Amino acid sequence: MFRLPIDYKIETQRCIIEMPKIENAKEYFSLVDDDISKFMTWWRLEDVKAYEEFIDKKRVDWENQRGFEAIVKLKETWEMIWCFWIVEYFEKNKSVEIGYWLWKKYWWNWIIPECVEKMKEISFDVIWAEKVIITTIKENMNSRRVAEKSWFKLDWILRNDMYVKWAFFDKVVYSFLREEYLDM
Repeated sequence: MFRLPIDYKIETQRCIIEMPKIENAKEYFSLVDDDISKFMTWWRLEDVKAYEEFIDKKRVDWENQRGFEAIVKLKETWEMIWCFWIVEYFEKNKSVEIGYWLWKKYWWNWIIPECVEKMKEISFDVIWAEKVIITTIKENMNSRRVAEKSWFKLDWILRNDMYVKWAFFDKVVYSFLREEYLDM
């Protein structure tokens, strides 16, 4: 499987997806709040400096091909509006797991499904994955709706399989296969 290089940019109809730079730390800090991180396994970082260190670490991870964590900017304003990432590359079964969050101001604007569709295209045509996976907790209905709007199939629900903010939740796993992509 091909790993995306650090300077890789992805363009959708309304957005640019690219690797964050240190100067994006202030935007990260201002966008992430309790509503956005509610269902995430991670907590909001304490200050802009922590986000600078986070971005620096993600750039090193990307250079070492351990992940792909990108920011999404609106083309018309260049405003950072969310984060999109390949959580993990699974070499054994040639699949990728993707994740995302969006600034509340842009909820319900179909931006995440637009980018998920583009990431399916990148996953199958550039990375050469056989499967794209989305996981979330059962209670995160917004994330589940994104998967369903993007034609992902519900594979399973594993009881008490995700540990989020000091509690166990049921993990929901969706997938989209290369053969489904080719049939579109």
